[in-house]
Amino acid sequence: MKFKKLCTSLTIIVLLASTITGCSKNESSSNPIDISYNIDAIKDSEKEIVVNKFNLGSSTIKERGKEIPFEIEGLIGAPKDLKDNTPVVFLFHGQHGTESKADFEDGFEYIVEKFAKNGIIAISVDDQVNHTWEYGEAVENERIKVVMQTHLDNLMKANKGENIDYGVDLKRKVNFDNVGLVGHSVGGEGVLKLALDQQKKGFNGIKAILSLAPAYNEFLTEFPDVPTAILVSEYDGDVKQAGAELYQDIMAKSNRKTPIALSYLIGGNHNSYNTVVENNREFNAPDKTNGGYPEKLTNKQQQEFTMNYTVDFIGSILKDEQPSLFDSNNPTPNTMYGYKVLNVVEDLETETIFGPKQFKDISANKVEVKEVVESAYSEEDDSIGVFNDIQRHEKLQLLKLDWKEKNTSVKLNVSDLSKLKSSDIAGLNFKWALDSTSELNSKDKNTSLTVTVVDNKNKKASIKLGSDTAALKYIEGEVVINEYLEGVFHNYWSRPTPITDTFIPTSKLENVDLSNIDKIIINFDEVDRGSIVLQDVSVAKK
Repeated sequence: MKFKKLCTSLTIIVLLASTITGCSKNESSSNPIDISYNIDAIKDSEKEIVVNKFNLGSSTIKERGKEIPFEIEGLIGAPKDLKDNTPVVFLFHGQHGTESKADFEDGFEYIVEKFAKNGIIAISVDDQVNHTWEYGEAVENERIKVVMQTHLDNLMKANKGENIDYGVDLKRKVNFDNVGLVGHSVGGEGVLKLALDQQKKGFNGIKAILSLAPAYNEFLTEFPDVPTAILVSEYDGDVKQAGAELYQDIMAKSNRKTPIALSYLIGGNHNSYNTVVENNREFNAPDKTNGGYPEKLTNKQQQEFTMNYTVDFIGSILKDEQPSLFDSNNPTPNTMYGYKVLNVVEDLETETIFGPKQFKDISANKVEVKEVVESAYSEEDDSIGVFNDIQRHEKLQLLKLDWKEKNTSVKLNVSDLSKLKSSDIAGLNFKWALDSTSELNSKDKNTSLTVTVVDNKNKKASIKLGSDTAALKYIEGEVVINEYLEGVFHNYWSRPTPITDTFIPTSKLENVDLSNIDKIIINFDEVDRGSIVLQDVSVAKK
């Protein structure tokens, strides 16, 4: 196992290096298009809302011959002038303590209010019975199924006009074909089990799922085929980047038909999602960089990001609109709602046009090209050093590109796409990262570059990827030396270095025939030195 993924790392570096010449430094277009794109905060309606605490009585869960009591309670928010057939979202908190009485559902009031201000009913559920040990150790996210069903049954009764005291008139107001689920920590894994459980019971109204800093303790083998987003926090001292492993397991199901996104929140932590526990100490302190936590968000900042991200993703889907993450008409955002977040999105069918099979089919002009491997499981296979993606790879092949002067370049010779029509292509996607662990990069020199796409008729389109490009962000860190076992030391970077997406839509590449791409040129024309790692380039199909 690769120790650096468990806060330790290996130091063995075996680099296959080659410097290849033959790419003219003047092949890129002289008039590149800047595609900087930032997503603004969600604008709330000025209409009044209602937010109430409710308690609908008690119920029990039968488990191992025992009856475990729980209160049917929570927090509900809705527009005061509630319209018929309004979507509804259920929110589930995490395991922040094992006592039976707690009000962790109150920690999502800010999200409940945000949904209500955007015309959606939101219910933050008290699911503490899912976590209490007072009746024996809880089976992972099994009790929560009963809690969900109980709340769903009561909401259906209220929708029929029965006297269920939510403090809001819900008669004929709820659209049960338009339900969203949000879960945090243990609840972040739990909402996936809830959706699958409801589908097996014949309820198919769950249309969107958001998992906030999920714990991933069960290693699930089944997943609901529902549009899903997983938000991972950089400085998570409880579950680290477990959500990235969850994302990988979901993606391993090749028959998935609905989109999924993995988002990495720079500076985020585990507890700030919930205001009740926002100041609690996490189980393990994340590694420090130069004695501190660069770019760490305040509680308020993280909550501002979270409520916008949640309503953007869940709310858009429930309103039959396109969430920002799945908008193929725009490039990958540099920021979302004013905050830096790196994204990996799988929402369209893709075809790789440059990957490990083409790594040797590359020409370089004063750029050192190295084939390296990132492995989370084998010290022998891993050759990239202290660089570590947030996903755990058995053997991820990467291309490392190092340059030491301006106006150097590489030319990628891509695979044939002639079987596709240009009108069937939504855009190009680069999976890559700045190698922040390299001495060629520093926080004082932000990397920017130009990508030029050339078709077989020599028509060109050039894109300027500026220093604010999310995937090429410099992650300030330091090499940490950590003793793991029996006096053996392993090195790792103090902050993860994620490989994420830069998507370029066809609207920015109008001058070329994307079904007949001849080559792609990456020109390092702004910064006199630097290093990036490239996983692949693909075309996204409409």
